[in-house]
Amino acid sequence: MNSIHGDLVQEAHELGQVVGPILKALKEQDRAVQDIQSYLSSENLAGLDKAVNRLSPSFLDRFGLKERALTLQEQLLKRLHELKAEHRRRLGKELKESFESGGFNARLVSDNPPSFKVGRFEIELNLDKMEAGISFCREPLRKVQAKPEKIMDALTREKRLIETSAVEQGRFFDAILNAYKASLALYSGRMGDRVDLVDLLPQVAFMLQPDKFKEHPTKERFISYSRVQFIFDLNRLRESGLLTKSGFRLDLGTATGDSTRKKGRVFFLEDANGEGQYYLSARFVPTQPNQ
Repeated sequence: MNSIHGDLVQEAHELGQVVGPILKALKEQDRAVQDIQSYLSSENLAGLDKAVNRLSPSFLDRFGLKERALTLQEQLLKRLHELKAEHRRRLGKELKESFESGGFNARLVSDNPPSFKVGRFEIELNLDKMEAGISFCREPLRKVQAKPEKIMDALTREKRLIETSAVEQGRFFDAILNAYKASLALYSGRMGDRVDLVDLLPQVAFMLQPDKFKEHPTKERFISYSRVQFIFDLNRLRESGLLTKSGFRLDLGTATGDSTRKKGRVFFLEDANGEGQYYLSARFVPTQPNQ
């Protein structure tokens, strides 16, 4: 009797090991169907996309539901494509209106993915994730929800931060010149030798630090200076025509060939019309004899 009892317990256990995963998978399919209904009603495209992909016709085949699930999945993917197109048009229109009301001159530069240029800023929409990536001169800044109010708020904040952090042009010229001289001394170079901009950047950041940091260099006294700010200040210097000062002229070297592929070592400078190119290096050349 005990042996029979033990065999039945073992059989029930083994059956449970088979049924358990099936029930778990079935519950997941139920959650996917519930999510599909919810996301479809609210037009949550990112959630709907994920929920549709969670639907498993092959698993539902054991219940005779494969064809029904395949048909539903096919119809949902078609509807998802239509919703994305509708959302793209609606979001593009709303964004354009937001740019205009906010005083921004924006232009569409790409349909796929939808991308807008606002001065040197670019907003690229990812409708699959419902995100908007904001960059400045091809330098990523942040990602926000693909909603006009979120995009406008982030764009306004980033623009204000960059502009209010701008270094006075004469001071910036002196900082990059001193950074250049420091780099030459470090590598036993001579005036006129080219130095990569990426190597100048940390030197420039140091030259721009306040006296209190140089006297007591602690992290609390350090003022950050980013790649984006460096690009902004370089652009201002070029546009102002202040490339010659104190007997030296700043000469920027363009990036060519393989060097443009290493985005971390090059800097994209562009004019107000959005035209530009990558730069790799800089040098200073004397403009006065014996300088």
